[in-house]
Amino acid sequence: MKNFNKIFELANLEVSSNSEIEKDFEKIVNWVEKLKEVNTEDVKPPEVYSNIMILRKDIKNKFEGREGILLNIPEKKDDFFVVPRVVKNG
Repeated sequence: MKNFNKIFELANLEVSSNSEIEKDFEKIVNWVEKLKEVNTEDVKPPEVYSNIMILRKDIKNKFEGREGILLNIPEKKDDFFVVPRVVKNG
């Protein structure tokens, strides 16, 4: 069994020797090592567009259903929703 004490220390984990976690960790590390053997010479990297945001055009519309919404709320005052206080004073 490999010694992963430094990794566990850096991750601030307390793992006993020969525990299930240590065994599972060794399986994961061995699996990752096996990935290094895979021939990826002719494999193109995936096309990633993580920096591009496609946004819809903002269109201003008048909302016609205000009265209907106000009819369905449990408590209102004038044209406002009444909700329980969530911030305590002091």
